[in-house]
Amino acid sequence: MNSKVETANVIRFVYIVTLFGRKGGEYLLKSMAEEISDHVNSKEIFARSQTDRFVIFINCTDRDEFDAKLAEIKTAIETRLYHETDTRMTVLMGAYLLPED
Repeated sequence: MNSKVETANVIRFVYIVTLFGRKGGEYLLKSMAEEISDHVNSKEIFARSQTDRFVIFINCTDRDEFDAKLAEIKTAIETRLYHETDTRMTVLMGAYLLPED
């Protein structure tokens, strides 16, 4: 079975911290974590790796299903951040395929 890894981070997060302050930035990161948590199942895991970057291990073998899940998570995070701040933020998503052993 192939696993997929995705990363998510907010573009120009330093600007966001300048705009909303350190506590505001931490609040937004917690919001991102909650959204990611809402979109992963019990066989998947995610963690914050640095500053505003999250790594998400997705248990998925179908590329189309993976791409759809990636888009769903991206949209959910961006929508939530917009509703909470009234500011549009772009989430950058990267994907990697881990080959079978």
